[in-house]
Amino acid sequence: MEKGFTLIEVVASIAIIAMLVLAIGALNSGNIKTNKTTLNRDSSFNIAMAICEKFKSEATTVDEKTAVLYINSLNDLDGYIITDLVNSTTETPNTDIQSIRDGNSSHKLYAVVIEGFNKTIGGVNLNMLKVKVITMDKENNGVTLQVSK
Repeated sequence: MEKGFTLIEVVASIAIIAMLVLAIGALNSGNIKTNKTTLNRDSSFNIAMAICEKFKSEATTVDEKTAVLYINSLNDLDGYIITDLVNSTTETPNTDIQSIRDGNSSHKLYAVVIEGFNKTIGGVNLNMLKVKVITMDKENNGVTLQVSK
């Protein structure tokens, strides 16, 4: 009696291993997409939260106005005060938005919509700020925060 595996046993083993590798690969690619989406949403939230914190910490009020600006990261907000952000004009970004949406660019781009308004609640007049940050990619994930003082 010979020792070893038959050709059928070897082919069956390779087929089973190949199916397991493909299943694990499919799970991993789903996780990568989920992680990217989560990272974009977290970045959007951090940008919106930083703007809201600036608004709360500064002793200024904002006019009833809406501004749209494009930034590449949270660092782009350094040195700005909240009234500068609200009073900024809509600017076209220097990067090609379509290539970012298609995933052909290493740049990140966020559209930031800042809306200042006043609201009276229970007889108290509040100066409010609504911040919406949208990632400029295929998913267009975004967050909206609202803060008052």
